[in-house]
Amino acid sequence: MDKIDEIHQLLITDLPLLEPKYIACIELFFHNSIEIDEENECEENEIVAGESERDGYTFDELYDMAEKGDADAQTVIATCYLSGDGVVQNFRLAFEWMQMAARQGQVQAQCLVGEMYYEGMGTEQDQEKAFEWWMKAAIQGEADAQNYIGWVYDVGLGVESDYTEAFKWFVMAAEQGLAMAQANVGEYYELGKGVPKDLEQAVVWYRKAAELECEKAVEALKRLGR
Repeated sequence: MDKIDEIHQLLITDLPLLEPKYIACIELFFHNSIEIDEENECEENEIVAGESERDGYTFDELYDMAEKGDADAQTVIATCYLSGDGVVQNFRLAFEWMQMAARQGQVQAQCLVGEMYYEGMGTEQDQEKAFEWWMKAAIQGEADAQNYIGWVYDVGLGVESDYTEAFKWFVMAAEQGLAMAQANVGEYYELGKGVPKDLEQAVVWYRKAAELECEKAVEALKRLGR
């Protein structure tokens, strides 16, 4: 299993509490972002020129685009500061760039701004703002954000716990193929949380998630003897 496969495994098994450095790498993987030589070293805020490309653009070109207001480019630059790819890791700058993109409606950036508020990375920890940004992305159809919202309602983080509402959001994300959300839907059917208990439906959703190598789902199927 190579590094990207390991990162993908983290995505499908550990949401919604991934470390920010993994979240950044996930964004790079799923949105064909940029590949940068990890051995490069640079001074704070210095960009490694010409070492990476995304959709035919070099890092320098992307940075120029970001400065001119391109939300997708801003998101890429933010993830690089977040993970320390090509620049010295700087959570404050990561948050500033991510927020610029999020305010323009870039859904991945909105989801990550929510995560940064939740973790207190580059900004003060603020669960209410985390929920607000996750919701902005969720209502635009961003599956990870929908799974976050489901989790917030499940555990009652800053809101009153509401299993019916949590189930609704988990289903939205699950129907888009997000493995962890599929496992969450399976769990809700298994336990009868927010929906009538239905072991057959639980198995259906666990199997969908297990096919995507979600460990939670694999373990659930073993527990149920399926």
